Amino acid sequence: MWSSLVTLLALLLLTGCTVRYAWERPGVAESERQRDNYECNRDAAMVPPQGAFTALMKRNMYEDCMRSKGYQLKEKSWWGYL
Repeated sequence: MWSSLVTLLALLLLTGCTVRYAWERPGVAESERQRDNYECNRDAAMVPPQGAFTALMKRNMYEDCMRSKGYQLKEKSWWGYL
């Protein structure tokens, strides 16, 4: 019983310390951010299979697309999402 409680508490504390990332662009409406995110994901999904490097190529294409639209990848703590 106590070990389960300690484990749960440890997991909750570790989750609170995790760092997450979010694409940000000052002055952009949420609807525009969602549309840009959709378009970049759609374009990246069109990358033809390249073996083991397909996922990396898709991620790079997505990130390049978001940057070309003026977004920056910002580090945020878990608490920044509340």
